[in-house]
Amino acid sequence: MKRFLTRNLGLKLLALVIAIFLWVLVTGENEAVHVYTARVDFLYPPDHTLAQETSGSVSVYVRGPELLLRGVDPGALSIVADLRRGPSGERQVVLNPETHLRGLPRGIAVERIVPQVLTVKLERKVRRPVPVMPRLEGEPAAGCRFAGYDIVPPEVLIEGAESLVNSVTMTQTEPIDISGRCQTFMLSVAASPEKPGVKVVTQRPVTVKVKLEKVPAERS
Repeated sequence: MKRFLTRNLGLKLLALVIAIFLWVLVTGENEAVHVYTARVDFLYPPDHTLAQETSGSVSVYVRGPELLLRGVDPGALSIVADLRRGPSGERQVVLNPETHLRGLPRGIAVERIVPQVLTVKLERKVRRPVPVMPRLEGEPAAGCRFAGYDIVPPEVLIEGAESLVNSVTMTQTEPIDISGRCQTFMLSVAASPEKPGVKVVTQRPVTVKVKLEKVPAERS
């Protein structure tokens, strides 16, 4: 036992001195208050989703020695808002730093979280087919005009919170530029709903045939 304690005694004493120095440095340093932005991670049942845009981050006010505060990784800070228990509908989540905050090193105290109360609306996640239309941009070449379109498939499947999905009557494709064109053409594009919180789950792209034609000459 004695041999074990005295082995590499110099290195052990050096490590002890360094540890004491760091402890004195940290405990003797004046405390400061820093503000960090922490992302909010919402947890909810797989068959539910949020029905409204909710702040994806909060401000976290922390106090501690400057040496420790400089070691905080803002990207690692997160707030967990657990919605897996309780009813659907509008709910208020009170963020408790002791149980909700992740990624903060020891020795740093949380003074407050702003906002501390988040209002969210949790609804069933549903799917529904809706018609899809091409989103045309620009003007055809001089002397030409738009003459219609064909689109396959004519509908796409959308997914989201029940109230949001039920409010969508149609969706559009990504922009299709017809500027300066005069001939019919085809291309494959993705459908892109404009309502936040709703997404297209149909995997294959939409094929659009844009019909352009020359304007008939006026008869004299």
